[in-house]
Amino acid sequence: MNRGKTGALIIEGHVQGLSNTRSLGEAGIPVYVVDKNACIAAKSKYCQKFFICPDFQTDAFADFLIELAQKEGINGWVLIPSNDHAVYTISKHKTKLEEFYKVITPGLDIIENIYDKSTLLDIAKSRGIPIPKTQYLKTNQEQLNGLNFPVLTKGRFGLSFYRVTGKKAFFANNQVELQAQLKEIEQKFSLEKTFTQELIPFDGS
Repeated sequence: MNRGKTGALIIEGHVQGLSNTRSLGEAGIPVYVVDKNACIAAKSKYCQKFFICPDFQTDAFADFLIELAQKEGINGWVLIPSNDHAVYTISKHKTKLEEFYKVITPGLDIIENIYDKSTLLDIAKSRGIPIPKTQYLKTNQEQLNGLNFPVLTKGRFGLSFYRVTGKKAFFANNQVELQAQLKEIEQKFSLEKTFTQELIPFDGS
């Protein structure tokens, strides 16, 4: 059915992966989906095949992609990752993956500048780009230094933070709320992998 037609391999079939699957499928592009677990994109009528893969953060994931290209005859298909971990691993193994796929992910020299949000913030600041006031708290007892409430606490590696805490960010109006949130985060996640920022006022206009 797909002989001679270049398709797309969607990596992680959560909401974004489902959107990509539908958009490409509606355009008549063959779509396969891979994920670590069962996912909603696999249920789409546009997903022609679904495969369970190793953890996105492992080198085994890159090996899996190569084996899949050989087994399924999908050399030249486009890799479309839907999360940060998959992007990082594909970037890390970009040279060998390009022997089998079209890789749109930038090289590791670029990805490493944005994968860790603290590095991205440092780069922006060094180039004179305004960023919210930011502090890296290491314990739940630390006081904010120069930041005004309300504040947001987020993960430096967003996907890991969300999967562990179930939230993309914690919103605090005062020190009591912040300390309670930091204690909650600390039970599941390392505070050294988070950062807290002053909320930028926005009236919606």
